[in-house]
Amino acid sequence: MTTKVSCDQGGFFSRRRLALRLVCVMVVWWVGMPAANLQAAEQTSRPMYSAELSRGYVEDKRYEDALRVLMEPDAYGSPGMDGRKARLFLARQMQDRYRHAAALAKCREVLAMTPSPAEARDAQALSTDALIALGRLKDAEALLTQLRTDETTDDRLGSSAWRLGVGALIAHDVPRASRWLAWVAEPGSGHPKKSAAVDLLRWMAEERAAAGGGFWSPAFLLKLGDLLVSQNEYELGEKAYAAIAKHWRDWRADVVLSKRAFNQLSISTEESAAFATQLLKQLAESHADSPLVPPALIRLHFLYYNYNRDFELARQSLQKVVKRYPASPEAEDALFYLAAEQKRLGHREAAIALFVQVLTDYPASRWASGARVNVDRLTGKRSD
Repeated sequence: MTTKVSCDQGGFFSRRRLALRLVCVMVVWWVGMPAANLQAAEQTSRPMYSAELSRGYVEDKRYEDALRVLMEPDAYGSPGMDGRKARLFLARQMQDRYRHAAALAKCREVLAMTPSPAEARDAQALSTDALIALGRLKDAEALLTQLRTDETTDDRLGSSAWRLGVGALIAHDVPRASRWLAWVAEPGSGHPKKSAAVDLLRWMAEERAAAGGGFWSPAFLLKLGDLLVSQNEYELGEKAYAAIAKHWRDWRADVVLSKRAFNQLSISTEESAAFATQLLKQLAESHADSPLVPPALIRLHFLYYNYNRDFELARQSLQKVVKRYPASPEAEDALFYLAAEQKRLGHREAAIALFVQVLTDYPASRWASGARVNVDRLTGKRSD
């Protein structure tokens, strides 16, 4: 999981990289690199500084600061982006971090600034994807239909059509889903999603025949969600899983909760980490007999430790695995993590006892050699 990086951290690391580049430049100068080549290399790296800073600001939802650093001269004194380009660049960063409403607002600003035809098209394409993510399928379809009438073809339109078709499919809007998935699946289409679109159209036909035209079955939605997650379409995957929880609350609830939680971790934002924590807690509390609970508790440990910085809850999650699920594959992991934590805290006797327990209870564990080394070091038998 990617932990949240503040813009101050981003700035620090960006400056450190810039300092490293400067050292490299000086070394190259000493060996006689031609000045023209040196200048070209410097020009290549200049935009990275502002882009990294703006990405940190987007993560912290400081959008005006993000726009400012893109538009102002950078550390080298070269001019920043103009207002339209900066807003488009920022909208892409917002989309990458799942800030869809903010991205849509920035695209509207671009369209109100007399953009060039290419800029207008970029803003409309980004707006389409934002509308789909926000569930505004009718608005997205109107915009995508307008874009399709242009003479210029764009691979992004195929991706947008795929997402629109899938969003409509999950909502059981069969005509809209069929229309856009069929466009992606056309014989002459070379879009990367073509094969998946063909599969979905076939699945739809089979499911409608089996269900007699009623709402999708939970098994169909689960298969759909798994397909979407495998294609890195994490938000659409969540919509499919959430539809199961909405319409069939008790159908394989532990499986659905687990899939939703681990999918949220793939999204890897502060908000998704908080939602994943909520889902994993619900799984552990409501389905204590499920084999999915031990891995959920292990993941909760890392979430509490890395995101919440609640070390007590992190420790309790591991203890639950050891005490309640000693026969689970995760028990040896939890026990070793507990021992390592006690060692880190300076609790020597407790750490020794837990490392010895790893060797006693799980002698064939992948942690056995590490536990033995730690026992020897903590008892003075080994000094390295």
